[in-house]
Amino acid sequence: MARKSTRKRPTRRSKKAQHRGDEVLGLVLLATAVFLAVAFFSYDAFDGDLFVNLSDGAPQNLGGTVGATLSALGFQLLGLGAWTTVLASGSIGWFRFRGAAIPAAFTKTLGSAALLIFGCILLHLTLGTVSLGGEIAAAGGLLGSWGGGALLRTFGPFGGPLVAATAFVLSLVAVTKLSVARLARWAWGAIVEFSR
Repeated sequence: MARKSTRKRPTRRSKKAQHRGDEVLGLVLLATAVFLAVAFFSYDAFDGDLFVNLSDGAPQNLGGTVGATLSALGFQLLGLGAWTTVLASGSIGWFRFRGAAIPAAFTKTLGSAALLIFGCILLHLTLGTVSLGGEIAAAGGLLGSWGGGALLRTFGPFGGPLVAATAFVLSLVAVTKLSVARLARWAWGAIVEFSR
């Protein structure tokens, strides 16, 4: 005899409630992305934030003290890589709002983390320092400085950037539908066309 499944099938009401929850979460994430973008865009290193600069005046950041604090934290930890938090929050929010499942969510999560890490390292290795909010800061933040230094010590001045670039491209492949072979064909075609 076949055993009956004890699992309950989701009812129409529970599916509707789940979709409504996805919509709410999606809107919250989309609003977060917009808030972070405005806070990062209006970042001023001398604003009053909750970590370092406790000024009496009102912050210049359009996100107020919270925006100044989040942008200071993001730029100190991730440098220019902080902008990926806007992209990630907006992308996940859009998927959740539409009620669409993120395909291969575990792979995309690991790929996104690797993309952020090696992106910050590449920013550090290629740009070094940049001006953020009127102050000179590490382009890859603390994460890029630490990771870039570790790769340079371990693999040397040629191997460190090579490992970082390779890991960045592999994580980009994991997150997107990018084909390295197609990208190489396009690059070769551009080189041939340019050399004519």
